[in-house]
Amino acid sequence: MSFKFLLLISTLLVGCCCIQCSSIPTDQPPTSVAPHQKNDNTTIHKTSETPFLIDKKQGKQQTFYEDGKLKSEYNHVNGKKEGQGKEWWPNGHLWISEYYVNDKSNGPAKWYHENGYLAGEGYIKNDKRQGHWKVYDIDSGMLSAEGLFRFDKKDGIWRLYHNQEKLSKEQSWNNGQFISEKCFDKKGNEIDCQ
Repeated sequence: MSFKFLLLISTLLVGCCCIQCSSIPTDQPPTSVAPHQKNDNTTIHKTSETPFLIDKKQGKQQTFYEDGKLKSEYNHVNGKKEGQGKEWWPNGHLWISEYYVNDKSNGPAKWYHENGYLAGEGYIKNDKRQGHWKVYDIDSGMLSAEGLFRFDKKDGIWRLYHNQEKLSKEQSWNNGQFISEKCFDKKGNEIDCQ
């Protein structure tokens, strides 16, 4: 065999080995490497399904609190969040449920108080609240406010409610700037705002 042929074969073999070493994802986690531990300058995370390399996350990723309770769960495609993502409070109650497209929150979103009551719900576009949102009271879980967001800023009419869901205030906003408000007693009569 000629020298050039041997050089070509050895180059191909070394190249194939290097490609195989960096392939993503691996079928099984290395048995001697714990999650987040360095192994040959590569950070490996153990997920519920498969490990992935930090620079190219693939599949479901779960993180946990120190006590072992689930903290977050996201799906990754080519290193970016895709589909539904969720996060939990340390007590195990759901905190956030959002949808992701190309690593940005896009779509319906629900946020929860630590006690499990719904805190807010609406739509997010490119990581910013957009459109109609509802906000709920932490103690009663009842509707406490609703209004519009445009690019994560209050805009237009916002209605605030007493615990009995009777109108308490009607506020006017423009691009995140408070303009004016009307106030109402629990019977619905307009009163002076204090």
